[in-house]
Amino acid sequence: MAHPNLSSMAGAPDPKGSQPPPRLETAPQSQPNPRTVPVLQNMEAIEGILLRAFMRLESNEVLNAMMPQIPPLEWDIQEIWSISIPVTPFEAIATAQLCWESLMNRALKFYRRICFNQTYCPSLQRASGEIPNQQTYFLQQLAKFHTCFKPLLDKAISSETDEVKSPIALLISVHWRHVHVLVKSLLSNSEMIYDKYIDDFAYIVKTSKQLISNHAAFATRRLGRFTLEIGVIPALHFTATKCRDPNVRRAAIALLFQDPRQEGEYDGVLCARIGRWITACEEDGLPEPPLPLSSPLLRPNVDDALPLSPPGEGWNHTMPVDNETQMDQCVLPKQTLEDHTENTSYTTWHVPEENRFVLTMIEYHIPERYLKAKIQKAVPSLDGTREERESVIAW
Repeated sequence: MAHPNLSSMAGAPDPKGSQPPPRLETAPQSQPNPRTVPVLQNMEAIEGILLRAFMRLESNEVLNAMMPQIPPLEWDIQEIWSISIPVTPFEAIATAQLCWESLMNRALKFYRRICFNQTYCPSLQRASGEIPNQQTYFLQQLAKFHTCFKPLLDKAISSETDEVKSPIALLISVHWRHVHVLVKSLLSNSEMIYDKYIDDFAYIVKTSKQLISNHAAFATRRLGRFTLEIGVIPALHFTATKCRDPNVRRAAIALLFQDPRQEGEYDGVLCARIGRWITACEEDGLPEPPLPLSSPLLRPNVDDALPLSPPGEGWNHTMPVDNETQMDQCVLPKQTLEDHTENTSYTTWHVPEENRFVLTMIEYHIPERYLKAKIQKAVPSLDGTREERESVIAW
């Protein structure tokens, strides 16, 4: 009997395999989900972090008052992320910190643009009356911020135990002093202008010492050797290179050596060595500065090879600044300006303008592990040239 043709049987598959048998059809494929991918719940926080990172990259370079090599970025971050200064005092330190970062970025961007144009393209400089007006505007903004920030700053240190309760508030106050001096001295062509801000430099040193000593363990445990956040290193570096008071300057250098950290592009030890070199160059040929014999501030280990006079006196209390800054009610204002002048003997000893140098270049050679720093005399010689010196610092 002939066998039936299997291909003709009901339900038999197509010999070509193009059609499945009726009862062996594959299971229906799941339809793609028409819903879009949900937006991350913390998208706004991520955006804020990225914008703040760009702000640091743009602003941190000019914190050392060195002449910028490139102009500021042309995009305006304030159109995307802007925090205005409130009318009433800040209620939370986080809000104050965000507002300060926004203000600091705008102030440093203004500082960078003016410095760059004055040096490289004076023809593009704005009308002479507009720049002082903008400077006044930012000084007013800084004063307005301090008014709103002062209640938080007053609570940063316990009045009973001297315990630091809010290190962020103290750090903001250090940055405030730093930026205030930069903006205030912007339109001056003389290095002597920084002698007006000895009290601001002293505040930076004293408050930085409190932050380092009270939170060294916390910083080591949580932040490690490197952080993108700026802390006290830029302000101490600025003090070491621009403050000519021998005591305050040496205190800043000692603190940089004491806290070997890197904050963004600022390395504490390298900044200390640059400041130490500039100090030695400026004091070369001058009488020994009147330095006290002991110092609780400079007592921590400092490089024994310090090519300077013995370390200077520290500051037992924070000095108030002049009335112009309107910060005389800051943290620990227990020492008067007269005490400060008497202790430092600044009225009888100072670095003359012809001895002062300006830091003009820091060139890093990472593979070879060294940097090249260059300084230039602030005052030209009789033939119009300026003496330059260069130092190679290896690590």
